[in-house]
Amino acid sequence: MSKPTLTIVVPVYNVKNYILKCLESIAAQSRNDFTVFVIDDGSTDGSAELCNEYCCQNKRFKYFRQENKGLGETRNVGIKMAETEWITFIDSDDWFSEFYVEKMMSLAERTDADIVYCDSIDVYEDGSTKYNAQRSFAQWMRLNPIERVENPTQCSVCGAVYKTNLWKKNEIIMPSIVFEDSAVFYVLTRCATTIETVYEGLYYYRAKRKGSLMDRGRTDVMNMIKALEHTCKLCDSKPLFVDISLERYISRKLSMERNYYLKSKGQEVSNQIIDAYKRFFPNSELECFGKMISVGGYISTLIDNHLSLVRDKSKNYEYSSIISMMTRPLSLEHITFHNGNMYRESMIKKDLNKQWKSYLSENSYLFFDLLEERNDIYEIDGTYITKSIAFDEECRINSQHRVIERDTEECWNLWENYIASFFKVLEQNNVQPIMNEMYLCLTYGRPGAFKEYEQIDEISKANRLLERYYEYIKKNYPDVRVISQSRDYMVTDTLTSFETEPWMYGTCLAGKIASELCRR
Repeated sequence: MSKPTLTIVVPVYNVKNYILKCLESIAAQSRNDFTVFVIDDGSTDGSAELCNEYCCQNKRFKYFRQENKGLGETRNVGIKMAETEWITFIDSDDWFSEFYVEKMMSLAERTDADIVYCDSIDVYEDGSTKYNAQRSFAQWMRLNPIERVENPTQCSVCGAVYKTNLWKKNEIIMPSIVFEDSAVFYVLTRCATTIETVYEGLYYYRAKRKGSLMDRGRTDVMNMIKALEHTCKLCDSKPLFVDISLERYISRKLSMERNYYLKSKGQEVSNQIIDAYKRFFPNSELECFGKMISVGGYISTLIDNHLSLVRDKSKNYEYSSIISMMTRPLSLEHITFHNGNMYRESMIKKDLNKQWKSYLSENSYLFFDLLEERNDIYEIDGTYITKSIAFDEECRINSQHRVIERDTEECWNLWENYIASFFKVLEQNNVQPIMNEMYLCLTYGRPGAFKEYEQIDEISKANRLLERYYEYIKKNYPDVRVISQSRDYMVTDTLTSFETEPWMYGTCLAGKIASELCRR
């Protein structure tokens, strides 16, 4: 038998019905230069006896038993005992593909990466499956190391191979609490120099199992708050990590928790989360984003989700354009809403009422893109409204109107006049504009399988028009701050986007833009 290069740590607690499938998937690996630590954490359901018997029959498997200490502490025991260069973890109700070790170790050894991730496959109790590539899609892997930390996708320590010294040298210790993964993810990823990914589903995750630790953890928001407190304590001994990235990471994690709990537990939980955030960061570096209005396409909402928790998101402004924003209000008697999408309806009503100007006195920044400038304009009762997809799908016009096509000279002249008024209003209110130069996506899909949209000629035409608008502003208003991205990033990642449309980008690009915004 060759000398082991990898240690596989298997914490076990009351999983009698699942543990054998887990252990058998390890034994069936196509590459076998590994050792396995099966650590029973005081099981009471017969799991200990099954594990002991299995390990006695397999030389690479070593059995240990301890009093109940919790999942995090059990993994710590495995890390402390590991003598191999590499280490990986598997939960005792999950299982590996037979090629997990071979493909993960091949990439790890070839690249000398500190961490190698893989995609996973969620398996539900009814037998259905879902391909899960939250950590390994192309855009996240193309972020720089700091941006990856600030924009966590999933934080499980499973489904990854690590250099053992990444844990030992940096003294990264998991707490014995729920969400122990989230507690160490920030420091773990900050300490890593290189991260690689195998774009294959090699880890099978038993999703939403009743009674699992994750199932129990999502009953109380304080579980995540405690995990993030541990993150801050770990950073106390690593002052170089205590910067805006730490606040971005914790803000993002708490924002995700708030969105989850708002569906079931309402404003009380939201207040708990905001109180914790303010306790963690009494002198928040992100506080300025509480005084920022977002105007533009749906990407603005995605970016907003990556910014400060204390932002008043009711001031966001979507589905409008410069021409529409700068004209007089339109009475609701001219419009009938008929689809029942309350979010879209609220945004369209803001546009009809031209509410954005009322927000300026309370804010210092206006963050905007021009994606909606690709749309034609309705002229109704002597004023203008954006002919957005949202408007056309949600509204019926009850009065005489006409359409001004976007690529006509008439529309350009209107825009040129109103953009001057737009910046004048901002100047009068001492609001600083920040322009996010965004274009429609030409391609969609998942890593390794991107393809062009069928309507690529139409999209390219719209992008040329958008480019004309952006260049006009950059030339004529040079004091406007501009955030630009390579168009290579502007793809519809179908694994993370809400829907497959050219104006949908996935959450990682939004996180990247938010990271750049925070550093300006």
